[in-house]
Amino acid sequence: MRRSVSPHDLRRTAIMRVLDHGLSYRQGWMMSGHADPKTVMRYDHHRENLDQNAVNLLNYD
Repeated sequence: MRRSVSPHDLRRTAIMRVLDHGLSYRQGWMMSGHADPKTVMRYDHHRENLDQNAVNLLNYD
């Protein structure tokens, strides 16, 4: 089964990478363009479930 990558997938991945690199929720929120900073916190709390998402297995080097 092939799954396409959506803009939401890319934004979520970017937020998680920002947090993984030690930047603050505020920095992730400002970069993401979300209206509510709590959304960025929700991504951080759900990272365990998202680790298996194929978009997170891409190499960014």
